[in-house]
Amino acid sequence: MAQQKREDETMIDQVLRLAGQLSLEEQERLVEEMKLRWLRKAIDDGEDSIRQHGTRPAEDIFTELIEGYEHRKASQ
Repeated sequence: MAQQKREDETMIDQVLRLAGQLSLEEQERLVEEMKLRWLRKAIDDGEDSIRQHGTRPAEDIFTELIEGYEHRKASQ
């Protein structure tokens, strides 16, 4: 486990060194590309979760939240 962490840190250091060699414009482009990749991954993860677990109507979730809030408020 510790070995894996050191290898990950080494890889991150290498990536940061390479990114440091880019122009400011290229670095900005890299950041935007990474943001897009993270967003696409989050969307894919959400879609996978929906396929595995299904969905619930928002009204049901909000009703549960409101009921929980009202219950806590009443018990104070």
